[in-house]
Amino acid sequence: MNLSVSEDRTMRVPDSTPFFSLIVVNYNNGDLIGEALSSAIAQTFSDFEVIVSDNCSTDNSWEVVCSFSDPRINAFRQTANIGMYPNLNFAVSKARGLYLKFLN
Repeated sequence: MNLSVSEDRTMRVPDSTPFFSLIVVNYNNGDLIGEALSSAIAQTFSDFEVIVSDNCSTDNSWEVVCSFSDPRINAFRQTANIGMYPNLNFAVSKARGLYLKFLN
């Protein structure tokens, strides 16, 4: 299965290792994803990255994700809907943290 990504907004320094990676997979949750990301980046602990993998949403999800400029957010968008579990596995493959945490 080809997991090509149409857009990669990785903004972190490649050599840094965050304490944990927060994995967020999305499909058509434009009305909720902004609040979820805002909540994540508002935490007082800051040694983490957020991996967002949008599963080719047809709503405004991608635009909402792209509206964030926090360098801890690494966003990817699938070119086709690959299904929930392949999208989750893709997001996990992009994580660099010592630990994984999932925000569903």
